[in-house]
Amino acid sequence: MSQKTDITNLMESFSRLLSKSWSEVCSILHSEEEIDNWLQCNWETLVETNVETQVKQPVRLPPYGNGADSEGGSSRVTFLTELPNQQIVLSNRDMTDSLDVLMGERVNLADVEFSEFVAITGDGWFERQPPFDHVLAFRGDTEVVLPLAAVTFHSTPRG
Repeated sequence: MSQKTDITNLMESFSRLLSKSWSEVCSILHSEEEIDNWLQCNWETLVETNVETQVKQPVRLPPYGNGADSEGGSSRVTFLTELPNQQIVLSNRDMTDSLDVLMGERVNLADVEFSEFVAITGDGWFERQPPFDHVLAFRGDTEVVLPLAAVTFHSTPRG
């Protein structure tokens, strides 16, 4: 398997990993806290290390979703005292603004930061479940949910 060299391909691979492994993960780990810890561990191991290879410097990303809760005051499972120095941001895959599934409005993705992959449920809300084909992101404190197919991902310095 060749190493991913593009942040969008890396993020899509992580989404597929979650979709393929989710039922097994949920059969082994039973609490939300255990699942959050597993997600954060995989985020750091698979995504952070690959982003590090691409930007050629140490990378610490913001927590995936809720982050881990196994180490007290840190949301991380490695490098517990280090703060995020990069972030995953979104841009539109084409030249039009993406449609926020929750509000039904077009969203300019400037200053929108990735949080986690989710799916849209039958009632139009989002859940952390397969097929993980949507992106939960935040602009400040405002939730934005976008189709994965509508966005590209980039790593930028956090500051």
